[in-house]
Amino acid sequence: MSEVLSKVLWRSYVFILLASFALLFFSSKYLWSSIVKEVKTELIYSNKIVSSSLFSMLSKDEALFHITSERLLELGLYDNNPESIKLLDDVLSSNQELAGIGITDPSGDVIITSSNLNKKNLPNLLQKEETKVSFKKALTSDSIVMGRTYFLKDVNDWVVPLRYRILNKNKELVAVFTTGIKVKGNNSPWQNTSVEDSLRVSVIDSNYYFQFASFVNNGELEDFYNQPVDQEYLDFFSKTLFQQTGFTLNDFMTGNHGIAFLDYTGPTDEKLMATFSYDLKFGHFIFTTLKKEQLISKFMRPFSWLSSLLIGFNLILFWLFRYLSKLQRKSKSDLEQQSQHDQLTRLPNFRYLSSNFNKIKAYKITPYSVIFMDLDNFKINNDIYGHSVGDNILIEVAQRLKKYFPKGLCLRQGGDEFIVIVPNMMKASDTLKTCNDFLISLKQPIIVDELEFSIRASIGISHSLTDGHKIETLLSCLLYTSDAADDMQCV
Repeated sequence: MSEVLSKVLWRSYVFILLASFALLFFSSKYLWSSIVKEVKTELIYSNKIVSSSLFSMLSKDEALFHITSERLLELGLYDNNPESIKLLDDVLSSNQELAGIGITDPSGDVIITSSNLNKKNLPNLLQKEETKVSFKKALTSDSIVMGRTYFLKDVNDWVVPLRYRILNKNKELVAVFTTGIKVKGNNSPWQNTSVEDSLRVSVIDSNYYFQFASFVNNGELEDFYNQPVDQEYLDFFSKTLFQQTGFTLNDFMTGNHGIAFLDYTGPTDEKLMATFSYDLKFGHFIFTTLKKEQLISKFMRPFSWLSSLLIGFNLILFWLFRYLSKLQRKSKSDLEQQSQHDQLTRLPNFRYLSSNFNKIKAYKITPYSVIFMDLDNFKINNDIYGHSVGDNILIEVAQRLKKYFPKGLCLRQGGDEFIVIVPNMMKASDTLKTCNDFLISLKQPIIVDELEFSIRASIGISHSLTDGHKIETLLSCLLYTSDAADDMQCV
């Protein structure tokens, strides 16, 4: 029964262990799904922040340029007009994100600049490769036009050019207001968005040139800004966009489709999550991108806590189950000890002999002798003086029996009967002598509560000539001979 309980106990532990792993698996899956959902929300939110920030900045600059243009028309747009230059300097000092300000005629030649720029160093904007497209667009647009990012030597920085046409009262084109937003530095609006550093932010114009990218090193800026997006990558992205949203790039450029979320693997096998939107008014794409590998760091901390908790729980549970199993084994051992030993004399009983005789034969030297002993006058003393006195007599008899047969197995069969199994390591005459000595010692007074008792006993000895004899055969023979005779009989 104890073994069955132990098996049930450990099966329960295995079930709990498997359930814990299942819980860890599904919890991890849910945790990963939650993190992906959280990152998706974060990407969409970041895209909204960048879009709103950029739209607000351009709208503010558009209003500023319109007011400044009207004032310039009043002051005069002729070369080196000190009042016009001062006005441009004042605007520049109030808007430190701007790298410098220049006014060009419709043919692209620079007329006036802010004091920090040298007009002679500035090219014709209609002829320069980096500026001609945005300049032509500005000539016909009512809104600010963002141009290709380029390096402005006079300010030693990369700038995103802004163009805004100046019309006179007759709505005739007379000049173009041109300036540049700083890409780097503390005053750059690109560096001040409330977006996590792990996110990659990029702005691309409608001609697929990068206007800003937060993930590009300074040494790579020239190659990065001077080249359009690779056509192969553009085709791949367009295909991915259509597969996941159902819209093409042209759809986004002609209609308001909000912010699209993409989960894809790039051409270089880089797993990415990104949000994508398009500003219809100012004509640029905004991307916020995150490498999927960065989600692992977000995942590992709660996963580590959860794993540690479950491992700790299972270790404690294992210790508890092992402790309970140990208690069960001890309980089983105690029960076996109680069932196979006499509670009064602490000697093994006949049940012990029946259960362990084969083991005893294997351990002991065979053949062997079986000695059966029956106390002759014990019952009378027990009836006259009581069971407590009888119990003490039996205890003393057991002690003397173990003393005279230290190499034998001493048992109490029950009542006043004892059995001793000894290996035939000595001659039969020596065995008889030991039994006789024991009977003599047994007659020595046993003192219980100041009463002296002299106990006599009958002994039968049975010799097993080989190890094939069954213990029951020898005992049945001994029971007969010991009942029929006094003192000692040998069979």
